[in-house]
Amino acid sequence: MRIDKIWGGDADARYGFGTFASMTVYGLAIAGVSVGVNYGWLKGWMLYVAALVPGLAIAAQLGFTLDFFRRADEFVRAVMAKRFIVAACLTFAVWSVWGFLETFGGAYHLPGWLAYATMWFFFGIASAFIRSSR
Repeated sequence: MRIDKIWGGDADARYGFGTFASMTVYGLAIAGVSVGVNYGWLKGWMLYVAALVPGLAIAAQLGFTLDFFRRADEFVRAVMAKRFIVAACLTFAVWSVWGFLETFGGAYHLPGWLAYATMWFFFGIASAFIRSSR
């Protein structure tokens, strides 16, 4: 089987395959690190290296997203970019406010990796409302 049949030639197929692959690595890495920590298999430098893998999978998924933007037609690119920017801004605002609440108000600490999930949550909400490139 040729790689272009797996990878896909159009922007949607490349994005879908890339996101699926990177998020599969992400999920398996989190499971692996969790098991490794719970059973004491991962310690010291090995733990630090293993903990980088989920972050690298996130970076890969964001790379696939940016590649999708680049390959999409002008209308789709504009709408998706607008949604992405709104989601990122909302994420920055919410996490900044929460950080100040943690620092000054004693609020419960949230792990930083939740910022990625928060951004995609806001992207989903923005997608319901942002339908044009204007």
